[in-house]
Amino acid sequence: MIKNKLAKIPLGVKSAVVYTTASVFSKGLSVITVPIFTRLMSTEQIGIVNLFNSWVSMLVVFVNLSLTSGGYSVALQEYSDKRDEYQSSILTLTTIMALILLGTYAIFPNQWHDLTGLSFPLLTLMFVGFIFTPAQEFWLLRQRFEYKYKLAGLLTMGTALVTSIISVIVVINMSSEYPNRLAEGRLFSTQIISYSVAAIIWGYILLRGHKFINLHY
Repeated sequence: MIKNKLAKIPLGVKSAVVYTTASVFSKGLSVITVPIFTRLMSTEQIGIVNLFNSWVSMLVVFVNLSLTSGGYSVALQEYSDKRDEYQSSILTLTTIMALILLGTYAIFPNQWHDLTGLSFPLLTLMFVGFIFTPAQEFWLLRQRFEYKYKLAGLLTMGTALVTSIISVIVVINMSSEYPNRLAEGRLFSTQIISYSVAAIIWGYILLRGHKFINLHY
């Protein structure tokens, strides 16, 4: 009886519920872990984490050229029979933008350190993220556009859960021996998992699309 009722629920409603649940779940984990981090980490170390996240938020706009905004959904509709090619093409574009930004860092590393206030490991971590994370955003947006919610919801909640647990464990283990490097420990333990998932999706999109540069797209 329950199974029949669930089957009658519109696909759009199911998709919206799953994506909302995944978002709430991820944010809920962040709220739960904040008191743990604030107790173990100094104000300076928490400030480094916030500084890193702030720079990512600002620079990612230039890296992905705001392609994940409303225009992406329009393109999926416009190129309904060539979505794979479109995705791989714009992913190549965001990858090139990330590599250009990485190139400026390689040429002017001291200026980047002075400007951002971040260390070499954290800046390296940031640029790696700029290369791969657009792939996950493109993939999730397409899944949502096509009302494919099962794998996307599982991946979102699973990644959030694993990164939260591991980051807490890493910070706890480092707190006694490396109190001045807790920010790096927290960020690396969190981001490496997320970036690894994004890297797999990055490869999947490029291999499936087989279209690396298309000026029309």
